[in-house]
Amino acid sequence: MGLKTTLMAGGSMMLVGGALVITGLSTGAKTSFTWDNGPKIVETHSLNKTFNNKDFKKVTIDSGANSYVRIVRGDQWQVSGKYLDGNADLSTVNNELKLALREPKNSVFGFKESDQTAVVTVPYKVNLDDLNINTEGSGVKTQDVSAKNVTVHNNYGGVRLTKLTAQKINMQGDAGNYRLQDVTADTLHVDSGDAYLKARNLTLKQASHVQGDNQEVVLRESHLPGIKVANQDSSIYANGADQGDNDYLTGDQSKALTIDGDETDVTIK
Repeated sequence: MGLKTTLMAGGSMMLVGGALVITGLSTGAKTSFTWDNGPKIVETHSLNKTFNNKDFKKVTIDSGANSYVRIVRGDQWQVSGKYLDGNADLSTVNNELKLALREPKNSVFGFKESDQTAVVTVPYKVNLDDLNINTEGSGVKTQDVSAKNVTVHNNYGGVRLTKLTAQKINMQGDAGNYRLQDVTADTLHVDSGDAYLKARNLTLKQASHVQGDNQEVVLRESHLPGIKVANQDSSIYANGADQGDNDYLTGDQSKALTIDGDETDVTIK
């Protein structure tokens, strides 16, 4: 096929795709456009499910790229939001509520992060046994939730824990962004290289650990039994001063939050 023929064929495909998008918009449908062996309209669907007389003890969130999920408090169990064709699974098995928002398998033109969002509402009096969060380039935020065990697998995404109470928090992944505000836990364990961790008003009660190379860790107004920062070609700024090549130790070392990893920047205020 010659170059001219190829360009004409490509132009025809674009015209067909554009016509499909215009058709969808003219009918009032919420649509985007993808290419899957030809032009294809992708619709945005609504999600609104209420669970009466349920006693879920476990919540699992699987959030694919370009999705945003919030976990909040409310009067009853509810999941609401919107998603693209075939990219959402909501299921309940025994005492577990599971929500998956998958990344579209093909590029979607006109697709925005706001096209796949969800809000999971947990009743006020419920204290979860397990909260599991899995992200792949997506965003997840919790607000005023409590759980015995919080487990986060975060790859290239952002996780924000706000007003959260837990016994154990375990977070791991690659190049993740973690923000903790007004969080209280017995222990915190983070294993994530190339990560950014910022905590404000963090309260820990027992020995905890943050590890990984090339991290940036910022602690502000936190309440910890002790802190130990191992200087491994790292930059440590604490108590208003650069600590130079020294380790930084304070408080009860048997219950301290230990921070280590090569070339890590640590700021404690």
